[in-house]
Amino acid sequence: MKKTTRHLLALFLLTVLTATGLSAPALAQSADPADPADGDIRDRIEAVPGMHVLGERPTAPGQVVLDLSYRQPTDHRHPDQGSFDQRLTLVHKSTRRPMVLYSSGYDLGPSPNRPTEPTELLDANQITTEQRFFGTSKPEDPDWSKLTIWQAASDHHRLITALKKIYRGAWISTGGSKGGMAAVYHHRFYPEDVAGTVAYSAPNNTDDRDDSAYDARLEQVGTPECRAAIKSAQHEALIRPSTPGSLR
Repeated sequence: MKKTTRHLLALFLLTVLTATGLSAPALAQSADPADPADGDIRDRIEAVPGMHVLGERPTAPGQVVLDLSYRQPTDHRHPDQGSFDQRLTLVHKSTRRPMVLYSSGYDLGPSPNRPTEPTELLDANQITTEQRFFGTSKPEDPDWSKLTIWQAASDHHRLITALKKIYRGAWISTGGSKGGMAAVYHHRFYPEDVAGTVAYSAPNNTDDRDDSAYDARLEQVGTPECRAAIKSAQHEALIRPSTPGSLR
């Protein structure tokens, strides 16, 4: 992505956050100063009920990468009727940094510790989730009727609720394609969980031959000034000539 486009995305992301009453300094200093030092982050994560540390990955200085599992109910409406372990990967920098929740919508993939663009732009922590009933995140005999957008959104809600006791700063959700859809569904059912959602694509099409519903919906959200700014950024991204080495 071109530097100018990245800069526009950074401004838009911070606009989303400040619209919720969070300033840029608050993003960096949002945790309680009385919190214990970050050096014991593994112990603090393991102390979360239902959370297990499966291993620690080598990484760059200044951060910790943990492979985790978190016990989730098979049915959030009936939590006493079975459970499964949801796989996660945590990239920890500081409890005073924002947290980005990322899902591909499928399994963890080969590089679950790879930072997303919002993670890089905000110098944030990141937790990557495996979608319920994908990869190894499923019961031995899965009841496929429990693979719904609400159940998956409730996985994210329960995880965020548990980890917000440690990461008390702003949370951002993100994803692309099916992962973008998962982020949007989670935001729909639990809008208070995150300060903003960056969906790089979320193809919730009911008719692949007619995309006018997207345009109609975008004219209903945000303020006229916000919509104009987004349209201006989109226009610039389309008309500016590409440069050597760019992805355009």
